[in-house]
Amino acid sequence: VHEDQIEWYKNTSAEIKAANGGETVYAMSFQHIIVQEIYDLMFYESPIALGEATRNFDGKTYTIFPFVHNIKDGILLEVPCPGYYNYGQFDAFVEMGDVVATFSGHDHLNSFTVEKDGVDIVNTPGCSFESYGEPATRGIRMLTINEADTSVYKSEMLTVSEYVLGDGAYLTEFGEYTKGEAILGAVEMLFFKLYFQLTDLIYMLTGIKM
Repeated sequence: VHEDQIEWYKNTSAEIKAANGGETVYAMSFQHIIVQEIYDLMFYESPIALGEATRNFDGKTYTIFPFVHNIKDGILLEVPCPGYYNYGQFDAFVEMGDVVATFSGHDHLNSFTVEKDGVDIVNTPGCSFESYGEPATRGIRMLTINEADTSVYKSEMLTVSEYVLGDGAYLTEFGEYTKGEAILGAVEMLFFKLYFQLTDLIYMLTGIKM
């Protein structure tokens, strides 16, 4: 997302606000690739580059070892891949004050929500069986938006495992996925959720980021 696109967004945001009597019209951003700021929220900085164990963005070096206490919900199963250049898109969201959440995909296994400066950064996993990833991680995100107050929304992941577990069937149109595999997938997702909750509890009690 380059400077001219960000400028277009800021101008359009200001125009919509003016047309609404000076009141902010809350909005959401939907884009394929996650914003770089995700690294500030979820990964330790490193004083030196450590090859494949680090990533470099915006002049900073980050390890690929995450701390998870910032995750509001969902799970992190792979290192996010934002663009290599940061032209200030997220900063523009914060400046204009109208974007309540930015949604992305690209990283097929991740289904987390984190928050920075009042903006939710949300990743949704892949739903296609044509792409990489385990069946248990596949699914869609359903958003329920309050039309009377678009700053309020509800986000819910609907996974393949839950679908198969629900009716006891297996999928053939998208690839074979049995009820037994769905049970294993559901247990796997529960393990990761419990792990993140435990690390969050440790952080709250001790201040140690894990």
